[in-house]
Amino acid sequence: MGHANHNPFKVNLLSSLLLATALLAFASSTANGQDAGARADAYLACPAAGIALWIPAPRRAPSPPDDPTLIVMERDPIDVRWAGDDDWIDPRAVPEDVLSDPETWIRPASVREEHEAVRGQAVAEFPAGSPSVLLFQRTEHWAWHSESTVAVRFPDGSWRVDYVQRYDDGTVRRDQRTLDSEASRRMDELVSDPCLAREPFVSEFAHVTSSDNTRWTLEVDDGSLTTRIAGRDSGFGRAGAIIYLLLGGTAF
Repeated sequence: MGHANHNPFKVNLLSSLLLATALLAFASSTANGQDAGARADAYLACPAAGIALWIPAPRRAPSPPDDPTLIVMERDPIDVRWAGDDDWIDPRAVPEDVLSDPETWIRPASVREEHEAVRGQAVAEFPAGSPSVLLFQRTEHWAWHSESTVAVRFPDGSWRVDYVQRYDDGTVRRDQRTLDSEASRRMDELVSDPCLAREPFVSEFAHVTSSDNTRWTLEVDDGSLTTRIAGRDSGFGRAGAIIYLLLGGTAF
């Protein structure tokens, strides 16, 4: 179940040396970071961080009295916690065959044009600033829709989130909010963590998922480096934690 008090940013000296060695190997890779072996070594040297999710299996609920043939399903709330070492390795957050697959390390293309299209149709400006985080989601299920989430860090240390959702029938919803101090602190840690850029660029392999109908692209600009990670469902680790906070999750 992981360690509730685990702090992923306190690494002992040995782990620090291993991480530094792996990152140097990663930086000097002749494949400019695309070599699967070098990238996997750099990732595996990073400590556990981000979120671990436990999503209860759905169960049958009583049918309403006026329609006893109606099938109703329900589930308990998702358990979200800060990842501990046990969550990272048992089972391993990223399977070995995924780490060794070169396609895991192919950088996703920017989806800024998709953000601009959704926001243009909703007549919503594109927030500017740095550091910033962009999340584009496309869901194709009962109702198809696209979502553009842009978060910018302000000088006072808070993160302002601007969310736009547009359904294919033209319905638009917009929400603007500010992360509280604890969530903003968590976001700072995640965005500035050098291991974010070491996580796999494709996370469809996440061993815990909430839906198989949503695909997303996360783009993080920390002021000096832009990292893009694409995936499906809830994701995992640092990228998954950023998405969780962007979408209204509370600090944990």
